[in-house]
Order: sequence, then C-alpha cells, then structure tokens
Amino acid sequence: MPTIKEIAKACGFSPSTISYALRDNPRIPEETREHIKAVAKEMGYQRDAHLGQLMAHLKTKRRHSQTCPIAWINSSTNPNHWRETPWAREFYESAQARAKEQGFSMSEIWAHDQKIPFSRLDEVLKARGTQGIILSTPLQDQEWIHWIDWNAYATVIVDEPHALPQFDHVYALYNTNMRTALEQVFARGYKRPKVWLNSADDYWTAYGYSAECLRYSHTHPDSEPVLTPAKPDMSEKSIREWMEEHKPDAVIAPTPTLGLKLQELGYNIPGELGYLAMYVLNEDSRWSGISQLHMEQSKIAIDRLASLLQMNSKGSQPHPLHLQIKGEWHEGTTLRRQEYEPERSDR
Repeated sequence: MPTIKEIAKACGFSPSTISYALRDNPRIPEETREHIKAVAKEMGYQRDAHLGQLMAHLKTKRRHSQTCPIAWINSSTNPNHWRETPWAREFYESAQARAKEQGFSMSEIWAHDQKIPFSRLDEVLKARGTQGIILSTPLQDQEWIHWIDWNAYATVIVDEPHALPQFDHVYALYNTNMRTALEQVFARGYKRPKVWLNSADDYWTAYGYSAECLRYSHTHPDSEPVLTPAKPDMSEKSIREWMEEHKPDAVIAPTPTLGLKLQELGYNIPGELGYLAMYVLNEDSRWSGISQLHMEQSKIAIDRLASLLQMNSKGSQPHPLHLQIKGEWHEGTTLRRQEYEPERSDR
C-alpha cells in the first residue's frame, strides 16, 4: 500500500495536504480533496482503521486534560426555559452530563439577553473560545441567527427539523411515533380515534404527525379520517365544539394539556374516553403515550458534535445528517387495556 509521501509525490501536494484531504478535512478545497482521493484509490491506498481509532483515543485524552468550550444557545424568549420547563430540562441536563463525559465545558448563552446585543453574539462566542454549538428550539422567524459566523463553529441543531438546513439535526421520528400511537389505540378496541393537531405543533414536528395520519387514511380508505383541524384555542367552548363535531372515543394530542382540560369539563378518562399524549415525561406514570427520548437526543447531539470537532469539520456540512430517534411506548393509565398486541411500527 502506498505511503502518504508517495501519494504526495504523485499528486504534487505536500504530505500534510494529502493527510488532510484523505481525512476529508474542509480546510482543503473539495475539488482538491476529490482529486487526491481518486489518485490514492488508484494507487491502492486504504485508511488504517486501527490508526484512526488510536488518533481518536489520543484526541479524547487531550480533550479531557484540557476541556473544549462549547455553547448551548438558548433561543427561547424565556432565559430559564431549559431549567424550568420539564420536557426542556430533559434535553439540557442530559446534554450537560454528556458534554462533561466528552471533555467539553458547556456554557449557556441566552440569545435574547439585552446585555448581549445580537450584533455581539459572535464576538462573545469567540471571546470564550467556543469551538462548537448546540442550537436549541425554537428558531422559527428569528433574525438573530444571521449575526453568527457559523463557519467558525461545529454546529448541531436539536429538536428543530427545519432551521439552518446546512447543519446536522437531531430530533424525534415523529411519523413513526404517530404510527405507534394509532396502532396502540386500535389494539385497545377504539373505533373513532381523532387527532387534535394545530399548525404550530405540526410545524415543530416536521409535519410528521399529519403525514402519518394521511398515510393511514390512504391505506385504510374505508375508515374515517383520524386527523382533524384543532380549534384555535383550548377554551371550554372550543373543546366542546370539537368533541361534538368529531365524537371521538379516543383523543390523540401532542401533550397531556388537552387531556387535563377534558377532565375539567367532566370527561371520564379512560372510562368513557381514551387519551394518548404524543409526548409524556419519562417519570410520568399517569398519561399513556410516547416518550420522545429527549435525553437520548441530547446525548446523540453531543456525540455528533464531538465527532465533527475531531474531524475539524466546522461550518456548513456538504451532506448534513438528520438523525431521528424513535420514541418508546409509555403505558400509563389513560387508555383501556390492549385487546391484542399491535404490530411493530418500525417495520
């Protein structure tokens, strides 16, 4: 097998350029990288997997001896969102723990802090020596993201399928989670399940919930549609109108919030009405539904960020990854018992 020096001689580049190109380092122009890799392949070059493992090990040891600064950007309008909101806390605390394991020092920056004008966000990040960014929801219609020099950082987006498509994203596998939900309600003998879904929830779930409902209706043309337009609010009047119009025997909604409202209105759950929440907290033993595995999403996001930094891959990704995590069924007590075991929803 040819050496780096032999490939360098054949290509007319320095050995260091050859080494960077064979590792796909973005500091080498893409055209040059492809040319070098083509010549190396012709010459019979193969990467040494054991050497790659050794280098990764050495980099990991180096990170632990000198922590690498990364930033968690809180783009919520609430500065304490990631500590006060239960589902958000699952994301943040898991990311903190994983960052520490990876040898990162993770600091939080609130994007809307009046002490840090948007125009100084990038200045603050660079002053802290920030190498990587975990960017969290929500991002829709926010202009501050244009003030950051994204080429200076490795970046991973968490729980937002749409924003900044040039970067890697980690979020739930929403369509499969909805498929699991539908299979569960039918396995419990419900005949008229209806999905309460507003446009905002549909957007934040990458239209996965509505897409799965439409797929179900397409493959079951003789069944009633399960997807219904949500009312613009959860007032008593709106909920009663929706229930009267659609007459569900089971309700599927993004969170337990609608279920609590239905109980306040006198509906007996699960006696007369089943209820399934598409997101439930791991420690919640009450509501039946899906655990979206927020903690696992954060761990994967931090691990992906570590991988990008090991490869010195900053800025836009030529082929950004969308890593989607299938949720887990959470039995709870707000649905009847199963009449049969549902088929696997990940087939």
